[in-house]
Amino acid sequence: MNKRYQAYHEDLIRLINRGWATKKELLFHLFAPAFAVNERAKKIVQSFQEKRTEDSTGKMQVYEIPVYSGTNQAVLKVQRELGSSPIKSDLFGAYVHGSIAGGEEINYSDFDALVILKDEAFQCTGRLSKVCLELNRISRFFYKYDPLQHHGWFVLTESMLSQLPVIYFPPVLFSKCRSLFEDRGISVQLKEEAINKKEDFESLFLNVADSLKSHLKKGLLPDNAFTLKSVLSQFMLLPALFLQALNQEGIDKKKSFEVAAGYFSKEEWEAMEKVSEIRLRWNYSITGSQKFWLTHSKYLVRKWGRRFAPKVHKSISISLNRRLNEKMLILINSMEEKSKKYIKD
Repeated sequence: MNKRYQAYHEDLIRLINRGWATKKELLFHLFAPAFAVNERAKKIVQSFQEKRTEDSTGKMQVYEIPVYSGTNQAVLKVQRELGSSPIKSDLFGAYVHGSIAGGEEINYSDFDALVILKDEAFQCTGRLSKVCLELNRISRFFYKYDPLQHHGWFVLTESMLSQLPVIYFPPVLFSKCRSLFEDRGISVQLKEEAINKKEDFESLFLNVADSLKSHLKKGLLPDNAFTLKSVLSQFMLLPALFLQALNQEGIDKKKSFEVAAGYFSKEEWEAMEKVSEIRLRWNYSITGSQKFWLTHSKYLVRKWGRRFAPKVHKSISISLNRRLNEKMLILINSMEEKSKKYIKD
């Protein structure tokens, strides 16, 4: 992905989910959050308006996204908030995806939500600031649903639909989305563009793999539920990232387990199966004070509270042994070796 394009996108994501984009803006965020958002929004609006847009030459795909019709109370709350929100007209769409969209949520499930901002929202600083602040406010329901949630909104803009950053949001995910607007479903037209470069797919996989190896080499898996979930979630993302590095195209996370398993021996893949079992058995107890810190509306408070996150249940902690740690490292190393071999071939 073009570096300037990527930087603009990353700034927007941080602004919506945290309220600031750089460490220098952190002080302003603490004492004058609206000012911090406005100052960064000004720069994003300028970058957006200067950004060169070209006609896409990629293939067109159309996804008809139905309205969410499930009974998950957290999703229904977000639907109501968006439906009456003053920024509704600035949003191209808002969706849930992943297990929560299909009614397959379990104790481990995150609140996976995507928002697409209309290009009109970038016409002026005040308008974009208002959108960012409101989306940040609504995201508090994600953390009330899952106190261990480790991400906020997935964010795209209307213009990105013709220059889709596939490494960030594979188009196949649109087929699993459900609209959060109660009054309509959405028809999305996508074009995969040349901004998705081979080296981007490769570097994303290798960066996540290296990060996990660095963590696992320190010793046993953590018993802090937030940290453990973060590690396990990254590990279970590797099959999709591995296949994307090989094929330079997005793949459904659930399907990626079946496909990626074929590249490895039963012994190598055992670690992924063990971690998947932990996901299904996921459990922890949380106190009132822990829930207060982990579900606070301010990102900094939640981040500080993560160090006091609850411990996982004994039925799970018994599985967090050195053997599992070593097997995870073996599979990651094998993935890296095979990715280099197949990519080279």
